[in-house]
Amino acid sequence: MSFIDQFSKLIGGLQHYRRPEPELSLDTGLAFGGGAGASSAHADAGTDLLEGEVVAILKEFRQVHVRTPEGRVLAITPDTPGVEFSALHRGQRVACTVTRFVPRVLNARVLA
Repeated sequence: MSFIDQFSKLIGGLQHYRRPEPELSLDTGLAFGGGAGASSAHADAGTDLLEGEVVAILKEFRQVHVRTPEGRVLAITPDTPGVEFSALHRGQRVACTVTRFVPRVLNARVLA
């Protein structure tokens, strides 16, 4: 009995199931390695410029959390271009360029 059959039996039957085609792939649009796209301005249709305040510094996880006025929490790491990670502190204002699809901070800068 396959996993799908077991799962179907568990939930009381599936109305419709189609296996994905092997040649299909999901393009997440993520830019790895801090290339040319990592420092581009928010003019790109796939990014937003968000401002927020540093609310947590998690040294053991190598992350700084920034909360936007809308309540979103963004993570800045030592690998985030544009900001000196070790100089960030609670209460500091930061602007971040963030991807829309699968949110990821591409770069950040400290606001005066």
